[in-house]
This record gives sequence, C-alpha cells and structure tokens, in this order.
Amino acid sequence: MKIYILILSLFLEIVLTGCGTTIAKNLRATNDRWDIEILEVDDGPNSAHLPGAKIKATEGHRLIWMEVQIRNNMSAAQKIDLKDIALVYDQTIVSPSYYLFDQWFSIPSGSEFTLGPNESVRRRILYSIPIDKQPRLVRLPNVGDIPIQVLSAGGEKYSNDK
Repeated sequence: MKIYILILSLFLEIVLTGCGTTIAKNLRATNDRWDIEILEVDDGPNSAHLPGAKIKATEGHRLIWMEVQIRNNMSAAQKIDLKDIALVYDQTIVSPSYYLFDQWFSIPSGSEFTLGPNESVRRRILYSIPIDKQPRLVRLPNVGDIPIQVLSAGGEKYSNDK
C-alpha cells in the first residue's frame, strides 16, 4: 500500500507542478578552492509541492530553478552557504528563495553545509524574479561571475547581453 501512495505522490508532483523550460546548461567556474558547475537553469515551473507545503511564485514573478554541483578542491573541509550563490538580472542581485535536494520530487534542504576534501554535493536552488526580467549571470562566492548563455529553441547558445 505504501508503494502505491509513493507512486501516486510522484505522479501528482509531476502533473500538478508542470515542467520548466531549460534556458542554460553546463556553466562552470573553478578555482583552487571550489569547482562549481551549474548543470541546468530552468525557467519554471512556478510552483512545487513539498512535504506539507507548496512553493509558489509571488504575483508578477516567476521561479528560476538552478541545479548546481559544488566540489571542494581543498585538502581540508570547507563551509559553503547556498545563500551566497546569487542570480543577477539588469543590475539587481537576487538571493535564493528555496533550497532543495536534487531529487525527482521536491525535498527541502538547508542552505549551509560543510564539504570534506574532494567531496561534492548537488542541490536545486530556486530564485524569484519578475516575469519581464531575464537572468544575466550567476554570482558565485569566492569564485566569480558566470554569464548565462541562454539556449535558443534549437538548443544552441546565444548571449543575452544587450
């Protein structure tokens, strides 16, 4: 019986949440401390069901979902806070709204954690931005900025700088 409830929950998650549109993939920044790879940036979906709660974009905003993999390049443990990974549009810096484990379904994650030497972790980070704005870059702590090369409908990249 529990397996049927789990399957039904996953099905409802997919149906009720919908899908987003991938706007960027495979962006990377690295230095002697960190290797941060942005695996995918999606525009939407604008809501998600969590255990006991629902995330929803506020009026006039949409959710940008960023799947990120972070690796500690140091020989000692390091702390990282996902709150420091910002999304930038125009001249506006946006802090994350939600942090999720990288799963098929949405499970909340904390923003702070410690990575041991050569340890890596994957998370989904959600940002709320106005509907009429486009993300321009990702600002990474102690690593720098990564311009977002937006994918066109055909899958090729073009710069969204104006």
